[in-house]
Order: sequence, then C-alpha cells, then structure tokens
Amino acid sequence: MRNGRSYHLIDLENQLGDTAWDEAAVELIAQQYHDLVVPGPDDLVFVAVNRSLAFAAKSAFPGAEVKVARGKDGADLALIFHERVDWLAERFDRVVVASGDHIFAGLLASLRLAGVETTLVGREQAISRYSRAQADTVLTLPEPQSVLDLRDDGWQRADSFALSA
Repeated sequence: MRNGRSYHLIDLENQLGDTAWDEAAVELIAQQYHDLVVPGPDDLVFVAVNRSLAFAAKSAFPGAEVKVARGKDGADLALIFHERVDWLAERFDRVVVASGDHIFAGLLASLRLAGVETTLVGREQAISRYSRAQADTVLTLPEPQSVLDLRDDGWQRADSFALSA
C-alpha cells in the first residue's frame, strides 16, 4: 500500500529554539523546512506547537494538522503518542521527524527495523545523539544567529527570527 508518501512530525518550538517566537519566525522555519525536505502533495504533515503559535503554524504549514500542546515535552508527546510503527510502515515510505529531542530515537529505530526510511531534521546543536544514531538521514536547519532575513533595506544578518518593523 506504500506509494512514495512521507509522514512528517514537526515539533515547531524545537525548531525555533530559544529565539523570539512570533509569526515571522514560524514562517521562516516553515520555508526553511519546505526548502530542505520538500514535502510531497500527498504527504501527511503534523505540527505540534503551543497555543499562542497555533494560528501562525496553520498559516505557515497549509494542509497540516496542527496539534496544540503545552507543558514540558508537550509537543513531543502530542506528536508521538498515537504513532504506531506497523500502521506507518504499511502506508509510508518515509517518516520525517523535525525535532532534535531524544524521545523520538525509539520511534526512529523501530521504523528503520520495519523498513521505513527515516529522516531527522533539526538545528545542528540541538539534535540528540540518540536520535541522530537512529535516523537514516539527518538534515540540518540553519542556526538562528546565521539566518538571513529579508528586510526593507535588503538582506541583513538577523540576531533573532523576529523581523523589525
């Protein structure tokens, strides 16, 4: 029943890191993710985020199911809680986990054993070595201090994801 589709689990706050969390930051992360991973039109995408960024996440990831989470590890648990390896292995050729958190290492290892290609996406300094060891492929997003934002006066080095007015 597989047909080249991918299943995406995106822990948005993990990808944002400790930067300013606003709509511009969410849009920038979404663009970087899409450029790096290139989700297909038939892929399933799930994004977990705190409630203050839920609307921004829905706008930045059209077609994705946005799961609102709160508390320590809330996004991780919202993404991983219902995932069944056998169900995923029957339906998807690839599972992409966009989180550097170690909680996903077991899921990645189980998926690989089931013959599913696994991709881990995150910021280099924020990827757990346990999750990294279990993924077939690791793709890194730029660190926040090296991201370039397009501003009114052209390209400038950004100190955070927040765009100035």
